[in-house]
Amino acid sequence: MEYDPVKDKLGDLFGRSPLLQKVFFRLLGAVFLRNWYVRRALREELTARVSPIPHRRNRGGRRKAALP
Repeated sequence: MEYDPVKDKLGDLFGRSPLLQKVFFRLLGAVFLRNWYVRRALREELTARVSPIPHRRNRGGRRKAALP
C-alpha cells in the first residue's frame, strides 16, 4: 500500500490552517495506541520523580477583616 498519495491529500486538506492541523494531529493521537502507551509511561515516570508541592500555611500573619 502506498501512503504518499494519502499523505499528500491529507496534507493539502489539513495544511490550510493551524487549527485544522491541531485537530488532525489530535485525531491521529486518539487513533494510534502507541501515543496512549507513551503518555501513560511518561505520566507514571514524572509522578514518581516529582514530589508533591507543600502548601503554604498561614503563619499567624495579619488576617483580613470579615465582611459584614
